[in-house]
This record gives sequence, structure tokens and C-alpha cells, in this order.
Amino acid sequence: MACSLAAVGQVLPGTSSPGPGSALKVDVSLVPVHVVVRDPQGRTVGNLGKDDFQVFDQDKPQVIKQFSAERTAGQTSDLPGTIDPSALPETRFTVYLFDDIHLQHEDLVRARETANKQIAHLSSFPWERAALYTTSGQNHVDFGADPAKLRAALANLEPQGRSSASDCPPMTYYMADLIDEKGDREALSIAADEIVSCAFGGNRRSRREASQMASAVAREKTAIGKAETANSVGILKRLIKAMSSAPGRKLIVLISPGFFVSDAQAQAEITDLAARSDVNVSALDPRGLLPTADFNATRTIYRSASEAEDAALLEALTDATGGLFFHNNNDVEDGFRRIAAVPEYSYMLAFSPQGLKFDGHFHKLKVTVNDGVNLTVRARKGYYAPKNKP
Repeated sequence: MACSLAAVGQVLPGTSSPGPGSALKVDVSLVPVHVVVRDPQGRTVGNLGKDDFQVFDQDKPQVIKQFSAERTAGQTSDLPGTIDPSALPETRFTVYLFDDIHLQHEDLVRARETANKQIAHLSSFPWERAALYTTSGQNHVDFGADPAKLRAALANLEPQGRSSASDCPPMTYYMADLIDEKGDREALSIAADEIVSCAFGGNRRSRREASQMASAVAREKTAIGKAETANSVGILKRLIKAMSSAPGRKLIVLISPGFFVSDAQAQAEITDLAARSDVNVSALDPRGLLPTADFNATRTIYRSASEAEDAALLEALTDATGGLFFHNNNDVEDGFRRIAAVPEYSYMLAFSPQGLKFDGHFHKLKVTVNDGVNLTVRARKGYYAPKNKP
């Protein structure tokens, strides 16, 4: 798999490099920002110029040094309204990363069928390149492969997550971590109550034994969860690194229900990597609407916390790169369209940080449109300023 990932960062045979004006030229002191602006109906806005935008770095206004407008039917132009409609846009490389470790069979089948339709549609555009990877590493199809091979690999995707010895009680990795690693006695009590019901027919006299069983299940779930999360995060990091050097636009579409990362440092590292890389990460949870209530109020609180922790990494990654996180919605097909669709109009702008240091820290970015009250602006939320820059 390492060899295959290395190929992601290369211009592959049969792919076209961006034309001479299709990419924003920057020097080492410039920070590039890709921006998409939509109206209240969701349509992209293509008639804006350099003076319509404002950029803020750490809440400090910046001077836009370079600006270009882009249309999918043509390449960039330095002047809005003068886009050549006959030219091809920049090549876009999209990796569909299926989280077959954490997805259940029904959700994986729904996602792979919908992804197949989306990939078939996008393959008709000459500037689109697609690849397929999985968090288990069991299947992958690189850029430039026969589309039939890509479809076959999609059809053969199956869940690869490890099963625990017992599903009594059903326990998430987050819940197991609370019990096994953090000593949360309330979480242990909830798990023990569930074991009294599912293993002892509701006999409260077995409460002590149920508590011991809950601790044992938590240890097993924690071990499995750590291994599966490490595998998922590791592959995602390698993909981001490999794609960062590819030409053109880079997009990773992560199809996942989310997964808990117990190590805050590990979550920060991959989010930092995503923010540094010129790779857009979007995520889609194919499970649809999730139940929100339980007759047990305390259990509902823990369930909600577990869902939030599972989604935390996906939210952080998409937010850091200006991507989209589609979740808690039954229209999975619309989700794929929204995530993978190429906006008809977009903008590339660049600025040289004024009044700020290249300090190696994360810088918060904000892009606004003058008089754009009813417009939605999507751009990456920040960047890292490497040390020792001029």
C-alpha cells in the first residue's frame, strides 16, 4: 500500500497537468486561498472581482496580492468576466476513502452504490481523476485505472471491523474508554445495568457480577478501538501527505460514521497536517438520521456524547480544509453530489501576511464578501505559518 500511496503524489500517465494560467502562481511568502461563493439558492457566484473580497489573518485585514477567477468550463483569468470557455479547468484528483473498519454492512452498501453513480457521472469530465482506498487497506484502485476496475472494487467492499466476543452490552469505543481508561463510574454503572438486562434477565442480585463483566467488555472494546482508530488515522495521514504534492486540485472524500480518537494530540496532529496541506477533506456519514432519545436520560447523554466524539475528527478536518461534512441526513445521494461536485465558479486569491510573524503556529483565516449579506463564503479556515520565512 505504501507504494500505491506514493503514486498519488505524482503526475500519472494519462493525466493532464494544469495549463499555464490555470493555477495561481505564488512565491514562498504568499498564502493562497481557494474560495467558493454561493447565493441563497445555492448557486455559485461568478461575477466578483478582487475588490469584492476581504481577507482577515488572525482578525487582521490583509492586502490581496494575487487574484484569479475560475470556471469549470474554462481556465482561470486575471480579470473577472474574461474566462475562456473553451479551455479545460485544472485537473482534480479525488480519493474516495471508505471507512470499511467502522461502517456497518447496510450503510456501506448504500454508500458504495451511491458513490458508483457519482463516480460514473464525474468520469465523463476529462479533468476528473478518481481513486479508491479503504481504512482497512484491503482494497485500493489508483488514479488512471480502468473505470471498470474501480466499479468492481466498489462492488466488492465489505465491512472489515473486528467483532468483540460479546455484544452484551453494546458498547462504543468512547464509552469503553471512559470506563477502562478514565475510570468513569457512572458509565460503568450504565453498562452494568445493561448487562443485568441482557445477560441476567433483569436479576438485580447479579449486579456485582454484571459490573465485573462490564469492565472486561470495556477492556476488550478499548483494545479493539485503539487498533482500529490507529489504522484509520494512519492511512488518512498518509493519503493527505501523498496528495499534497499532486498537481491540480486535491480532494479526499471520507465515507465514515466517524470514529473516536482518544488521544487529543493525535487528533491535533492530523488536523494540523490537513491545515498545512493543499488538500480539501470532505466527509459523509451514510447512516442518515440518528435516534436522539432514549427512555433512560443518562444513557441518552452518554450516547449523544459518544456520537459527538465520533464526529469530532471529521468536523475538525473538514473545517480546517474548507471541506463539507454531510451527516444526519437521509439523502445520501444528494450528499455525494454536494461533496464531490465541482463548483461552476470559484476564486483563487493570495496574500502576504502583514503585521504577523511566520511563527510556526496556526493562523485563523476569514474571507468575506463586501455587501455579501445573503451570500455564503466557503474557504479554508486557517493555515500554518512556517518559521524562518522571509
